[in-house]
Amino acid sequence: MNRNIWKGIKNGNSRLLSSINWTVAGNFSIPASDAEYFTLQDIKLSNASKKLLKTFEKGIYLHQKEAIRNAIDKKNVCISTGTASGKTLAFHVAAIEHLSHNPSAKIMAIYPMKALGREQESRWVDAIKRAGLKVSVGRIDGGVTPALRHNILANSQVIIFTPDVIHAWLLSGLSNKKTLAYLEKVDLIVVDEVHSYSGVFGSNSAFLFRRLQHIFKMMGSLHNLFVLRQQSQIPKNISRIYSD
Repeated sequence: MNRNIWKGIKNGNSRLLSSINWTVAGNFSIPASDAEYFTLQDIKLSNASKKLLKTFEKGIYLHQKEAIRNAIDKKNVCISTGTASGKTLAFHVAAIEHLSHNPSAKIMAIYPMKALGREQESRWVDAIKRAGLKVSVGRIDGGVTPALRHNILANSQVIIFTPDVIHAWLLSGLSNKKTLAYLEKVDLIVVDEVHSYSGVFGSNSAFLFRRLQHIFKMMGSLHNLFVLRQQSQIPKNISRIYSD
């Protein structure tokens, strides 16, 4: 951030606190560090991913590169970084790699809230368009009528879900052939905003994810897991939430 802008914000905050009779006991500043960029020349990427990444002329951040490298190696990935650090790009590239190598693959993208899922839907569409893939992006949440949902499962390769609709509709319809056909093709599961899975919602979601893992195991279906959160420390129980 520009130093003059930061100084203005700092002075403005001080005036605000003084106006409500608060006293500033002290200030603590964290020194800025220069951004460090890395190329992807040593990673074998599809032409679609290269097309998406061509606008990043300086390269990408190390955590993005390592996430992409591990996703390509069919490993589960967990990214825990600050806000606006480029987590989305990493799982977009991972998804594009899966879709490039397996055109019939399905990507399950799970967001904790409908509003967030709707916001991210346009970002998925934009990324896939820039990659040059002809892939349909769909969304199934509580605002989508049940009559439309099976068509979305069949016709979309990237589908955005909320945990609620997975529990209340998707997993309650396992006797439906269209639901089973979809689950058999799931190649990558993206779980975003994991830091918001706390309290009762977090506990219920943990059971939900275990049910998903159990179903995939029973079906003999293999998939990769891509988990993202916005804090600097990974909780000790995160592996329990997504383990067998």
